[in-house]
This record gives sequence, structure tokens and C-alpha cells, in this order.
Amino acid sequence: MSIVAPSHPADLHPGPRSPIWSMTLGILLMGWGFVPSLGACSSLDDRIDNPPDFNGARTVIAANQQIHISWDPARDDHTPPEQMIYRIFLASRSGKHDFDTPSAITSAGATTHTIVDLPDGEPQFVVVRAIDEQGQSDDNEYQWPALPNPVLYVDDNAEPGGDGTSAEKPLQTIDQAIGEAIGLPGVNIHVAAGRYSEQLLLFEGMAIYGGFPPGFTGPSDPAIHLTILSGKPQRDVLIIPPGQRLVVIDGFSFDGANQARRAIVADDCLIRISHCQIHSFRDKGIQIETDRDEDGASLGVIHHCTFSNNGGDGVRIEGFIDLALRDCTLVENGQSGISVSPMLPRIGEKARIEMERCVISRNHDVGLSIRIDAPLGGGEDPARVRIGLRGILVQGNHDHGASIDVRYPENALVDLRIRIEQSSFLENSLSGIHIDADAPGDLSISECSFLGNRGEESILVTGDSTRALTRIRSCLIAAGPRFGVRLMDIGLLDVSRCLFVDNGGPSIFASDQQRLRARMWACSGIGASPRGTRIEGADLRNGAAEARPGYVSVREVLDDSVRIEIRDWTSLPATGFLLDPLGDRAISFEYRQGNRLLLTGGAAKSIQLGSVWLISTTEKHPPWSEFIEKTSSPRDDGKGPAAPPGLDYPGISRLHSAPHRPLDVITVDPAPAILPSGRDLQWRYTLTKRPTSVPEILLTMDGKKMPVRAKLAGEVLEVTSLTDLAAGGRIRIEWNPEPETSGDGDRISHEWLIAGDGGG
Repeated sequence: MSIVAPSHPADLHPGPRSPIWSMTLGILLMGWGFVPSLGACSSLDDRIDNPPDFNGARTVIAANQQIHISWDPARDDHTPPEQMIYRIFLASRSGKHDFDTPSAITSAGATTHTIVDLPDGEPQFVVVRAIDEQGQSDDNEYQWPALPNPVLYVDDNAEPGGDGTSAEKPLQTIDQAIGEAIGLPGVNIHVAAGRYSEQLLLFEGMAIYGGFPPGFTGPSDPAIHLTILSGKPQRDVLIIPPGQRLVVIDGFSFDGANQARRAIVADDCLIRISHCQIHSFRDKGIQIETDRDEDGASLGVIHHCTFSNNGGDGVRIEGFIDLALRDCTLVENGQSGISVSPMLPRIGEKARIEMERCVISRNHDVGLSIRIDAPLGGGEDPARVRIGLRGILVQGNHDHGASIDVRYPENALVDLRIRIEQSSFLENSLSGIHIDADAPGDLSISECSFLGNRGEESILVTGDSTRALTRIRSCLIAAGPRFGVRLMDIGLLDVSRCLFVDNGGPSIFASDQQRLRARMWACSGIGASPRGTRIEGADLRNGAAEARPGYVSVREVLDDSVRIEIRDWTSLPATGFLLDPLGDRAISFEYRQGNRLLLTGGAAKSIQLGSVWLISTTEKHPPWSEFIEKTSSPRDDGKGPAAPPGLDYPGISRLHSAPHRPLDVITVDPAPAILPSGRDLQWRYTLTKRPTSVPEILLTMDGKKMPVRAKLAGEVLEVTSLTDLAAGGRIRIEWNPEPETSGDGDRISHEWLIAGDGGG
């Protein structure tokens, strides 16, 4: 294996992407207006001696015995781009990289590398990491699969008679190249710009790369050298049959012209779909599915793709899957942006879907819909289900922003982990997130923002499991019509370190008169107090008499003004500015009666119904520290605001830092409810990981400390009372899972009632 610069146009790497190919990342990292301007939490310049901020490889193109890799420069708090070096790691299997032994180390400032002398036919999974001048590395594991193999060239403007074996004599159609490759163990087909009206069957081991200029005279750049695959009426454009070797589709624009059925149909295969635009298909953009047999599986990645204006889902996935979507945009599709229905795990195996830095916007159904069905097969090892959403923007969808439906029975053998982190949910027609949990798991929403979602609640939790515990931590929940968070059914809810601002009703609502199933801890803000919820720490306050920044939603757009929805605790200035939460836009207004804002310069024409805005008396966004000070409740001791210490602005502006995942509770048995009286009652806490030591447990009855014993059995903490628990008492068990690092920051507590003499 060697590293060289490319020496032939056929091996040239992609040049810099034009803005359209960076749209998703641009949206996520643009000014974000109120978001990154809120303080040092989101400014890279204020970070000291941190590892580089780097998104890994941007493009990987395979050729004969080589792969070419490119990336955007990493950002760092001290090291300039020209001094940054990069380590490249190769592995023959997904996730099996040795990060202590790089396959290549670049010179300073490099943004491309070619690795040669690789064996054809052997898959390479590429990971690139950045190294700053202090020797610190980022820790991304974003892998790009590629398969070195001989190259065939295709150019629709070529002269007839070419055999495709050189850039000077290309074939005229992609289908010709596929025909030439049948019987070969694999091939990489490089395609020049043009329009190709073809229906393709792409076999395992084949890869097609578009975006090369006519004649292959320069680097591949799909945004400049548009390579179009146009569909035929009622037909699918590209079909991938079952297979175990990698298939790659990179750098194409799929145009359905509102006539073709689907762009890509993939069945039981290993795929990479990257740098593609898929639009205007009558049905779905792409469909990925698997059979229900023991061997069916769809594995792979979808990177830097846009799915828009398709009649059905942008992406539809069914069956047993292990897929990652990164830097994708799913917008204005007729149904969901992405629908996983159903996800079918298997006993003893891992099913996974991960999304990072994606935009899901203005789709006509649920933005992101995932349904998890009962596992298939038998055995003693659980099915492992992993759902990870990080750094995604979900905005303006016509139903819930995201919906995750856990449909299998409570006693099914499944290890479920759902983690929604550092994401933003704005202006969706119903809730920002709906979790329907019929079975327990690691259900976590952390460091997210919810602004202006228009359903009854910003976060909706339902389900038939009494043991399913949903945890919401360090979130901003604002400008909802009614509830901030609502627990509708019989599960459990724990909300901590959150800031509630300008919601129309109670911050948390649970229909539980005993206040056992829902807890609000160390939360703060302005608005109505929780209902049916146990409150620990600060409550919310009324802020109507104060001049402060606050959120409003647009309920009517007129010729020169907008009518807004305003809360009882919001006081509007006579003049001020509407600040866009997604950018640096500021629109001046004059207040009129009837909650009407007269806007300047014809700005009303550009405002969307249902959009959410920050009201401010100044044209500049207030720093996050100032916003916290003016919207937080006071501490119990009156010494400053009660906002949890260290709370940064949540949402995608925090994506540069890894989320904090403290040790936490997945389930507690028995669940908080009414228990029979007696001694030696026992509780079992299933934890996200094993503590370093047995926690110090505090068990109280009606505030009086009671003797207790605790022991660990792997990731299960057993707590036993050592005395009689009298009828009619209220029991609380509380403990700190990480006392050496968190103080009281992540305190866990649950309560139970002991049945009275009458048994209830």
C-alpha cells in the first residue's frame, strides 16, 4: 500500500464542493442567529486546548488498486488549517479500525490523499481524523466504505466504438459498462456529466461515480458537472438485488420528472449512497428493504444526499437494518422525510439507524417516523436496537417532527437504546417528538431545543408500559401552544435541567394525582407550573411585568403586518425586533392592538404562518447568559437565577462537543405506584452502565431516613428496605450515580406510596 498524488484524469479526486453540496452543513453551522450568538458555549474561539472539530472524510472514490479521499479542513481553537495534519485509518470490516495504527499520515494542511497498491476486490472502510499542533485528535468514527477495482469510463458525448477501458475511449451508456462488467468480481464505473435516461440493475461489487467533466479532463464535482439519471414513467431507475459485496452510488442527480416510480430500490445488500440528489419521483425517493428470513439485512451509509419533492417518503426503510445517514437533507416530500416501518430486529444481533447533521423539513407527514416491531428468531441473547439522532434539524413538518413507536411486548428480549441529542425541533404541526413506548429501554432526549411546535405539547410521551422511563435533560422547550412535555399514558417521565419559556400551558403535564410517575428536577423558566408532577428544585415564574426577550408564534400573516400568539406572562414593547431563531435576520416592528405587529419594508411577505420568532428590544441577539438571567426562575435561596449550572444553549449549535451521557436509570421495578406495606421490600434499578462503586442510597418515609441495603449485580442495582414501611407513608429513594464528577447534578429519585389500612 502506498500514498501518491493522482497522475491521470481518471484518478482525479473531487474538487471543492459548491454550496449546494454543503447545504446541510451550512444550515447547521450558519449564524443560527439567536443560537450561536447566545454566548461562549458555541464559539470555537473561546475553547481552549480542545481537540479539533472535524467531520471526517467528505468523499471517497475508488479506482484500480486505489482509493482517493478528500475532506474539508478541520477547525481548531489554536491550530490554523495549514498546520493541521490528518491520520487515515483503513479496515477490511466495518467498525474494526485500529485507531492506534494509522494507514497513512498526511503532510500539514492537506485536504486530499490517494492510497495506492491496494488489492482489488477487498473492501476498505475509511476513517479520517484530524490532529492539531498539540497532538490532540478528534474521535470521529465516520466511515466511508469503498471497493478498489478496475475502472470503466462512460460519457454520453463519446464517439461510438469505445470499450470503456480508458478515459480516451469511454462507453456511451452506464448500462453498457454494467454489461461489460458482468462476470468480473467488481468494477468502478466513472461517469461524465450528461443526462442518462436508463433503467439500471447494479450487481454486488459494482460502484458508479458521477460528476466527472466531459472527457474526464478534471476532478469530479457533481455540483458543477451534473450527472443526471432520468427515470422512465412508472419505472424504477436503479435496482440493487441481494448481495454481500459493497455497492456504491455516488455523485448523481436522480430526476423522476414526477413520472418515474422510485430512484433506487435496494434489497438485502451492503450499500453506500453519497453525494446524490433525488427528486420528483411519483412514489418514494429510495426504498431499502430486507426479507424476513434469517439472512436478510440491509447495511451501509447514506452521506451528503438530498431527497426532495418526492410523492411519497424521501427514504423508506423496512426490515433488519444497520444504516447511518449523515449530512443529508429531506425536504418537501409528499409523506415522511424518512420512514422506517417496520424496523425488524433479530435475537442476538444489532439493528441500528443513526442520523447526524441532517435536515428534515416541510415534509407532508411525520418528518422522521420509526416503528420498531417484535424481534425475529429465538435464543437467549437479546436483540440490540440502537436509534441515534444527533445534530439534526427537524422543522416545519406537517405532523410530528419525529415519531418513534416501540411496538413489541414489554417482556420481549430486546436491549433498546434511543438517544436523541443536540438536535432542534421547530415549528412542526404537531409535537416536536412523539415517543410511544410499549416496552422499556434507554429512552433519552438531551441537549435539544424545541421551539414553536404547534401540537398540544412540544414533547409527547405515550405507551402501554408501566416500566418505560423517558428521560429529558438539558433542553430548551419554548413557544408551544399548551404543554411543554406531556405524559399521556402509564409510563414514567423524568425531566431535569430544562428551561421552559413562553409555553401556553403547564410546563409538564401528567394525569397522576399522586405525582409518582413524573418528576421535574432542577428546571426553570417562565410560564405555568407542572401538573401531576413531582417538583424538586425551582418552579417556574410569571414574567409579564418584565422587559425580557421572549418567544412568539405567527398566527396570521397580513399585507403589512403579522398577528402573533402571546402568552399571559409575556409583555411586548411598543417597538422592537423579531429575531429569526435560524439566522441573523432582524425585522423591526411597531405594536398594534389585537397582538398585531406592523412590520417595515414589506417584510410580512417573507414570513411564514406558524413560524416562531424571538421578541427583543434590540436588533442584536442577546447573549445566552443574558437570556438565562432574564428567563430563569430565581433560586430557592434567592442568590441568582435557578438555571442549572453549566447549561449551554441546547440544539445543533452544540454539535462540536460530545454529549454528556451520565450513568442513568433505564427501568426501576417495581415502578412508582402504590405498594403493599411490610418489611424487606426490594427495588431493582436497571442502569445504562455499571457504577464504579455501590452508590450511597437514601431511603426516606415521609422525610424520615430509613435503614437500607444496596448491592450491585452487573448493571443492576438492588435496593432493600431493612425495616417495616408503615401503611399510608410516602417512600422516596434517591442517590447520586456519579458523585465524584457531578455533585448533585444528576440526582436520581423516585417515590412510592405504601397502601393504607384499607389496601389503597
